[in-house]
Amino acid sequence: MSEKHTLYKEIEKRVSNEWDRQVILKNLKIFRESSDRGELDRISKDLFPYEKKYIKIYEKECNVLIITVGMREAPIILSFLTLRPKIGILLHTSKSEVIADKVINDNNVIALGIRFEKVEIDEIDAAKNFQILKQSVLGRIKHTNNDVNGIFVDPTGGRKVMGVSIATFAFFYRIPMVYLHAEERLSIPVPFTGQIKEIANPYEHYGDIELSMLKRHIECYDFRAALELCKELEATVTDQHLYLKLQQIRKMIHIYNDWDSFLHSTHFQKVPSIEEKAKIRLADRLETLYLKEMKRFGYSFINEKTLESNLDFLKNLQNTWDSKRNLCDPYRLIDLYANACRRAEQGKYDDATARIYRCLEMCANLCLEKAGIEKLKNPDYEAFARKNGLTYKILQNKFSELSGFEKPQNPPGLNDQMFLLKIIGSKVANIYFKMEKLEANGENLRDKRNRSILAHGTSPITKKDFEALDSWTTKIIIGTLGKKEFNRLRAQVTFPELNI
Repeated sequence: MSEKHTLYKEIEKRVSNEWDRQVILKNLKIFRESSDRGELDRISKDLFPYEKKYIKIYEKECNVLIITVGMREAPIILSFLTLRPKIGILLHTSKSEVIADKVINDNNVIALGIRFEKVEIDEIDAAKNFQILKQSVLGRIKHTNNDVNGIFVDPTGGRKVMGVSIATFAFFYRIPMVYLHAEERLSIPVPFTGQIKEIANPYEHYGDIELSMLKRHIECYDFRAALELCKELEATVTDQHLYLKLQQIRKMIHIYNDWDSFLHSTHFQKVPSIEEKAKIRLADRLETLYLKEMKRFGYSFINEKTLESNLDFLKNLQNTWDSKRNLCDPYRLIDLYANACRRAEQGKYDDATARIYRCLEMCANLCLEKAGIEKLKNPDYEAFARKNGLTYKILQNKFSELSGFEKPQNPPGLNDQMFLLKIIGSKVANIYFKMEKLEANGENLRDKRNRSILAHGTSPITKKDFEALDSWTTKIIIGTLGKKEFNRLRAQVTFPELNI
């Protein structure tokens, strides 16, 4: 069916009065056949009262209509008559305010009982307009409604810059945008062809800006913010492929957030539920996500080699876990060290230092286990001495000579553990006591750690302090595990980047 006949059929459907219908159809026929722009403009104005009377009402509820006003009142009036909002916010310039007043005072518009508000914007300064919209319009919207349901933006009237300003505002704040579309003949709108069209928000459809922010949140290890943003995206995006991908991304973020929170080694005070057990089994969760969802549906938003390496590491963490004792093993040592490095990347040097210090304790613990002390809570120093070719008396004397104390504390602290290791010639202990040497200012690295608010003081750790501690701690971890094993495990705990 031709556009002409479609329009005539629509008029027969909408116009109930026979006399009105004949007048409209007669004038439309002349309009379609005329090439005189003056005549077209006259017919358009003659039919405008009929167009208002028989306007097609938009099917969605509109509580607030925010609309730009140019130098023609007709399209603005038609927008109000078809959308029928409770509140109308007219964005006019100093020149078009008179048109805004004509809209407000139109008899058909008055009959709707709309509460109008006028806001003056600039016809060429987009940045200024965006600021005005934030200050003078956004607050009114929030006051009217807690969300954007029933709120529409219409850029039909005014200059291009006005339309760009309001479109940017609408897209950014996720406010649905519509416009009055009409056919034209010689730049004159064809009467009765005007209808409200929705403009898809590219931010909502593809979520490009939020996806960039999501990537940054993950790269900064701000997993809580990433999860919130993921939730918002899932609620707004209309691209089906992206929506399904976001569900996988959200599950992945949950796993890495739990890993970053050491959930893999949770001690339960009571018998855990099936759900609780499942939550701490990070390797199982990541493997299920990877094999049964990501691979199955062809999603590749993270590097597979990195993910598989992470998975191997998590399996070792999971398979070595014993909730009945405090575990100290190479996997938890490297996991803690990587966690410290992530805190340092975030600029949280006190948090990072607290973790680094715990790494030193774990190194000493592991070295003493290899040397014969299996239980630090109740050490068997006689067995330790024998295993290392010493008598218990010689061990005591050497400890007293090095530390200045008669015997280690019970259980032994880090310094005591390192003294015991130094007695048996441990290279880890030698590195540690080099680290303990005083600097020019009379401080050593342990003093710097001790003045942290997370230790015994109130002075924040600086980046320089942490870097020095990190350098020495890395040497001690390498001395404990061996360089090859350190490098292998360190690579396995590198968190993946999001490729979106």
